[in-house]
Amino acid sequence: LLIACLPATLIAFSTHPKIMTRQSVTAVYYHPDVFEKAVDCAQNYGMCNVDELLNLAEELEQYNGCYYEDGAEACQKEIDDRHDLADLLLLQTELQQRDHYLKEG
Repeated sequence: LLIACLPATLIAFSTHPKIMTRQSVTAVYYHPDVFEKAVDCAQNYGMCNVDELLNLAEELEQYNGCYYEDGAEACQKEIDDRHDLADLLLLQTELQQRDHYLKEG
């Protein structure tokens, strides 16, 4: 039931960056490919295994800068969207583990 909700929830996420004149720099390196892979994994249940989901979620949560957006408000929305995506990956991790338990149990 929750699995069916994942793709609809991700409508707000876009994997196409706007053209930027500068890029934010923080202590933790972040690459947009991570975001794109995370969106693919969240939209396609089972495409990524539990370890991949956990690694992607961790990378998304660790980076606090902005890659796609400029301006304080837009940047905060990007950060919030990235954290929401990480939460969806963690939810999928839990669902995959429960599915495995039910099949093996």
